[in-house]
Amino acid sequence: MRVVTRFLVLGLVLGGIGATSLDARAQADDDRAAARAAATQGLRALQDGRYKDALDFCTRAEALMHAPTHLLLIARTQVKLGHLVEAQEAYFRIVRETLPSDSPRAFFDAQSSASQEQAALAPRVPTLKVEVEGAAPKEVTLMQDGQRVPSALIGLARPINPGEHTLSAKSATAGSEPLTVTVGEGSAQVVKLTLRPIADVAGAPSVAVDASPSGGEPTPEHPAEKSSHTGMRVGGWIAIAVGAAGLVAGTLAILDNRSNRSDANALCGPSGCPDSKRDQINTYDENANQEATLAWIWSGVGVAGMATGVTLLLMSGKSSAPPQTGEVRPWVGPRAAGIAVAF
Repeated sequence: MRVVTRFLVLGLVLGGIGATSLDARAQADDDRAAARAAATQGLRALQDGRYKDALDFCTRAEALMHAPTHLLLIARTQVKLGHLVEAQEAYFRIVRETLPSDSPRAFFDAQSSASQEQAALAPRVPTLKVEVEGAAPKEVTLMQDGQRVPSALIGLARPINPGEHTLSAKSATAGSEPLTVTVGEGSAQVVKLTLRPIADVAGAPSVAVDASPSGGEPTPEHPAEKSSHTGMRVGGWIAIAVGAAGLVAGTLAILDNRSNRSDANALCGPSGCPDSKRDQINTYDENANQEATLAWIWSGVGVAGMATGVTLLLMSGKSSAPPQTGEVRPWVGPRAAGIAVAF
């Protein structure tokens, strides 16, 4: 019987594709040729037991040109892969299609075969009913194998492919333990997921809590606030480094200013500056003026950087906790400021 069926399938595919399909007149010749080639390779892969390849080829053939013969091959391949739900839907599509009276004989044969094979498959398709305790279905997010299941299916027996499936459920405030079930062909299984507060669910992240020193309610740690303080601390030290560099550059500019002034004065005697050295003296004076301007600029940058850095460090270091060993903290008093290091 299987040998006859295989030859029948080959006749359905090759005969059906070669004949005129429902919309064959609208199909380009190259699409028909490509669909015929894909379906032929799909049939050979199915006969050779290469079911994934067969599904790929037959799906491409159907995409290029619709034909009940393509869907029949797809349904049979899905059965071999254990995708019984998908196979049943493919059979349904074939059976429910209204074929014009002038359709190829292969299409009617495919429809007849699909009806018989679907009836034989129906008892093998298992069902799974998932019940959730702890919240109304509309408030629950049900997950199956990493995919969300519509809440309308909670509490209803639905077709499912045989094999292992992992289920979990959650609401806004509660969640269930992940549950793995093995569904056998033709079985009708019922599983129950119980929602518990998130903190009670294994693997749920815990919230770090510090007791309030004043005896009030405990307050959870705020990672965003910690990150903000860390950012201000880093920015503060960068600003201090820039300020220090500015003060050093300003100091060097002042020294260069004084050096140029001294060199210019050395060229002049008690009776004045000789005309022969006027150009050289002017050069020293111009350099001294430039260094004076740079000294003011760099000194301003230095003072601003140091002030900004100290302010950021003060803002990031507000804490009632005692300083730890090796911790560096800036301090500001009524008439002084500095940095404290704990040892």
